[in-house]
Amino acid sequence: TNVVYPMLASLVGEHYPPEKRARVMGWIGASGGLSYMLGAPIIAYLASAGGWRLPFAAYAAAIPVAALALTLWRLPATPVKADTVGIGEGFKAIASNRSALAALGAVTLRAASTENIYFYSYTFLREARGASQGQVSLIYSVASLMFLLGSFFCGSFTDRLGLKMSIVTSLGVALLSQAAYPYLPLWMGAAAIIAGHFLFSLQYSAANTLVLEQIPEYRGSMMSLSSALSYLGYGLGTAIGGAALAAAGWMSLNTVL
Repeated sequence: TNVVYPMLASLVGEHYPPEKRARVMGWIGASGGLSYMLGAPIIAYLASAGGWRLPFAAYAAAIPVAALALTLWRLPATPVKADTVGIGEGFKAIASNRSALAALGAVTLRAASTENIYFYSYTFLREARGASQGQVSLIYSVASLMFLLGSFFCGSFTDRLGLKMSIVTSLGVALLSQAAYPYLPLWMGAAAIIAGHFLFSLQYSAANTLVLEQIPEYRGSMMSLSSALSYLGYGLGTAIGGAALAAAGWMSLNTVL
């Protein structure tokens, strides 16, 4: 996935005009969210029906093969450019572009911050609010659905507000939701977490589109760096949040992230 996604995003930049890219990136995000929602119950059902080997044979192996067949069948061929430069040239161009560096830095910081609501919020509901496992599972399912819907509606949102304003607006309100949920009762906090998932998904697809637009001739390098730095951010957010939680409790985690 980490290899395929940057190439997929680069193809979006190559085959779609700028005004349609946010919508297509949102569709890609929504399809990823849908696969997570459907994958877990399908795998659980297959494992219960035929043992642990069946999910690997019927799902983990078959789905990539089907994706490859669909790619070969429908994806238009991209001609190889004779004047293609090396990877190093792309990274040098990115390093000398302040806008591109700012976009990549923002990707890292956003990813670190979102670990609060994506990762720690559900444990907070169990430990600090006394939510049952069933309640947390329900909240997680609804939040996942809202992430899918946020990705799907990203295109309409950016059509109305523009790319940069969409990111600023959705991220600002998402961070308010993230900051508020630890101070609210169980179900109000759950509503803030669910709203945060919707808003973070809006900015996620819009932000990826903004990264895609930075240096058109080096889209592949930009999206590769963006993907790597987003996972770096997730790792940093998890580590920093865990250290803050161990040192001073839930409120310190919320303050740091």
